[in-house]
Amino acid sequence: MGGYFAPEWVATLERIRWLLCSGMGGYFGADWVATLLRSMHGLRFQPEPRDNITYNYAYMPIEVDEQEFGMSRDELYTRLKEYNIFTRRYFYPLVCDFSCYKQVSVQDSLEVARRVAQDILALPIYYDLGLEEVEKVCEVVFSCFSREAK
Repeated sequence: MGGYFAPEWVATLERIRWLLCSGMGGYFGADWVATLLRSMHGLRFQPEPRDNITYNYAYMPIEVDEQEFGMSRDELYTRLKEYNIFTRRYFYPLVCDFSCYKQVSVQDSLEVARRVAQDILALPIYYDLGLEEVEKVCEVVFSCFSREAK
């Protein structure tokens, strides 16, 4: 494990090891990201689902705030790709920007949709995601964080 993890996260990593070894890794993909990365400035996560909603664990979207994180979503996407960590630029491009829809008149400026399309990145989660992959993704994201960003 690299030096990017704060000491208080060691216990969390031990819990991850237990969950993965106990066969619960299939539902754990979203939790490891939330647990290990939630405290980082400039990364925002979707809210926890309400009690009457069952999360399908298909995606782990994060919103990257360039000012706070110190790197844009696209820069983080490229950096992760350099380490063979494949993410998705979620909601990108907007459907209204497809050439086949250019002639459709839109009354709204779609500011929120454009911001989301610019800032959302879906991190990898899948059934047999192992602890080594968890640590690798987190270490690369930690290494990208600029402590000078505001």
